Amino acid sequence: MTDAHDLTIDTQSLPVPDQVFSQPLDRVVELARIWWSGDRPEMVIRPAAQDPMLIGIVLSDLAWHFSNAYAAGPGLDQKETLERILAGWEDGHRLRTEQQNGGAQ
Repeated sequence: MTDAHDLTIDTQSLPVPDQVFSQPLDRVVELARIWWSGDRPEMVIRPAAQDPMLIGIVLSDLAWHFSNAYAAGPGLDQKETLERILAGWEDGHRLRTEQQNGGAQ
């Protein structure tokens, strides 16, 4: 287990994927940096995709990769995990919609 004194932003950060280094820099851009902070996500985004639909594809790909990563652990099934992620998407979307509309209806 990591000692709290050894924790830094750098030790908590994920590495840049190796595949990024095989592309010319004018074809590479970081789209989002997301941190879990206490009880909520904190993020910085860059809307750099030419078509916003591509962000939907990225989010779908993230859900798929997260479900597979969780399924690699003990006691979690990939399909059930993906369903939980999708349920979280729906709850999060509902809450944001309610906030935009001035609260629960």
